[in-house]
Amino acid sequence: KGRPSREQTLDNISRSDRDTTIDYQLGRHRVSLLLLLIGHEIDRMAAWHNPQNRIKLKLPYEERYTTEKVIHGAQWRRYLKTAWDVSPTLAVMLGERFPFPKV
Repeated sequence: KGRPSREQTLDNISRSDRDTTIDYQLGRHRVSLLLLLIGHEIDRMAAWHNPQNRIKLKLPYEERYTTEKVIHGAQWRRYLKTAWDVSPTLAVMLGERFPFPKV
């Protein structure tokens, strides 16, 4: 066998880099979905704990994790695709948890 040619080595490196980039993006999307779900749970617990939204009863750092930001169609599609990749049941249940318009 001999040493691989320079082109073969570069091809393997670039293929490896592509795989790493894809893995990174998938991981990043999964983390983003997980943060959305955790933030929603924190919203629900905060509302249960403080239904009148009194300042004295606010949880520490509550606003850091809430999901009050506006999420647009493209982001919803990304969440749905990521959820589907993890579990089709999770993707279907997103509609129950977050009633949103047609995406």
